[in-house]
Amino acid sequence: MTSNRLLLTLPFALVLMLTVASTLWAVTTVAGSINIAAAENGGFIKAFSSEAHNADGSEMPQWKVTNLIDGKHVVGSFVPEDSYGWASATPPSETDPQWIVFAFKGERTHLIGRVVIDPVTDSPSIIGRWVRDVEIQVSNTTANGPYKTVRKVLVVNKPIQQAFDFPAPVEARYVRLVITSNHGSDLRVEMGEVEIYEAIVPDSILDQMIISLTNILEDLKKYRDGQLYRRERETLQQVTAPPSVPTGSASSSGSGETEPETTPEQPGSATGTSAEESAPAGTVLSVNNFKIVVPEGWERAPQLENPDEGLVLVLVGPAINQTPLVFTVAQRPASDLEATTKLYRHLWEEAKQVSQTEGQALGGPARILKFDRGNISEQLWLLCKNGTGYCLRAAMPQDAKSQATGLMNPLFASFDVAK
Repeated sequence: MTSNRLLLTLPFALVLMLTVASTLWAVTTVAGSINIAAAENGGFIKAFSSEAHNADGSEMPQWKVTNLIDGKHVVGSFVPEDSYGWASATPPSETDPQWIVFAFKGERTHLIGRVVIDPVTDSPSIIGRWVRDVEIQVSNTTANGPYKTVRKVLVVNKPIQQAFDFPAPVEARYVRLVITSNHGSDLRVEMGEVEIYEAIVPDSILDQMIISLTNILEDLKKYRDGQLYRRERETLQQVTAPPSVPTGSASSSGSGETEPETTPEQPGSATGTSAEESAPAGTVLSVNNFKIVVPEGWERAPQLENPDEGLVLVLVGPAINQTPLVFTVAQRPASDLEATTKLYRHLWEEAKQVSQTEGQALGGPARILKFDRGNISEQLWLLCKNGTGYCLRAAMPQDAKSQATGLMNPLFASFDVAK
């Protein structure tokens, strides 16, 4: 009983290490260091479910399935010109999954013990295209199977390579990854790189211990990233889901009257006056290197902000037709308006119809986009100032755009960036 209590109080990592130490003598194999699926090592793609194509049906070399084994990774802002990763033609599901069959040099059988998946592609993680649920299957006969499932794994929505070790090494002539979900996109699933490693017999018990503990540290990192991923998903769901209606908030009169729809004033560009003078009375809020005036009836929601993804300000406003207005500001380093547009293109690229106009804001060019998504209408102002790209985003009920636009105007007008 005492020993059980002791184990319950030990840190998670120490318990894992003690477990490995107690069973180490039974370990006979560990994952090797040569990626036998890599094209440079003779690996190749034997079969696959689909690839993304252009609208005219032509191939998209940057998104071909062979990019999964070319050894080229998207890292941070670096994207190989000819290899963005692999993209499917349609989204995956439990009943209609996407899949890829990997084979090795000479289509020989190998004893394998680890698969590494890099989910990172040229598309930002926030739009949800990266691979999520995967079944790792093996066949010793033909590329058509029969296959048996070795592991079912969850790939977290983070820009990291994720290693998955098998409970025991397995012989495989072909390895098939069956993808049943992504992280929310209804367009396609994407994946950056796949690596497969043989199982080897270490020369000594010390080698086994070093490699086993290294694997444990990798598992701990995956556990940590999994926790971060869950928190991130909760935040994103709160941002995209209709917020609850605050008590006493303003709402539509229900009279059916509408105001003429107007275009928000240019950010920080009120004629002849400063941002503070032109904006209505309210709280001047300074965030990073910009400021904005928060009108009466609006509140900041810091729990919904995600600075790691560039989302630095979320304001929730009055409710119209029981749907609160939402205004956000995102910022990331950018060289010009085109670079800013590329950073935030995921916000509208899956919308069916988008209207786009060019304008001026903060003394430079700006791009204004309007589109509808479900019952929500969105408007984006994209601009760049002092090496930083900004995306001002307004979300409002589609059936009350005229009324909502008037409430959004003061926020656009008061936005200003430090000189």
